[in-house]
Amino acid sequence: MKIMKGLLAAAALLALTLQVPASLCGQSDPQGRAMLERAEQVKAMKNAFVVRALNAHGIQYRVNESGDVSMIQVNGRWTGVSQVEVVPNLLRRWGKNVVVGHTLYFLSDSGW
Repeated sequence: MKIMKGLLAAAALLALTLQVPASLCGQSDPQGRAMLERAEQVKAMKNAFVVRALNAHGIQYRVNESGDVSMIQVNGRWTGVSQVEVVPNLLRRWGKNVVVGHTLYFLSDSGW
């Protein structure tokens, strides 16, 4: 009987020390959810900016179902886009960095 009580006590102690993360229980913390929502907003703003820039320069493009630019036409040929990087162009004015434009880098499976 003493062995059984000892095993039960050890099991209870182990259960208290090995807590399961909330994400595994189907729960999520409000901060994590807010961060995911913000990430989706930022992604949508980036996609809209990239599309506006491509339209402004008359570059043909295609977007996928999530709104990402998935292909662009370069020299009459369609090229798959795996990633788009938006880099601000900075100019030092009045002792501060000022954004004067952006450079877009389109990465593909072929590396450019």
